[in-house]
Amino acid sequence: MLAFLKPYRLKSALVGFFAVGATLGSLAVPWLVRELVKVIESGKGDFGAIVWISFGLLGAFALRGTFEFLSYWYSHVVAWWLCHDLRIALYKHLQRLSMSY
Repeated sequence: MLAFLKPYRLKSALVGFFAVGATLGSLAVPWLVRELVKVIESGKGDFGAIVWISFGLLGAFALRGTFEFLSYWYSHVVAWWLCHDLRIALYKHLQRLSMSY
């Protein structure tokens, strides 16, 4: 299977990169929520910190969604082209067999 996957090395690497990015985005959300709760519980009323952490949460959600979409997209593209190549190889192999087979 790795021989069939060789032409799609870049796209496979992109799938891995986007999957890691989605995972990091998923890990950033609870950390930012924890920081937001700390700021609110401190009772200082630091509105600027709340705004920045809220923007950070929006950015983390947006990046996570984007990376998940791109990961799914490229994994499906690679899978379909890999299936295509396998079908072609199987058909060529069957065409080389004798008629008695």
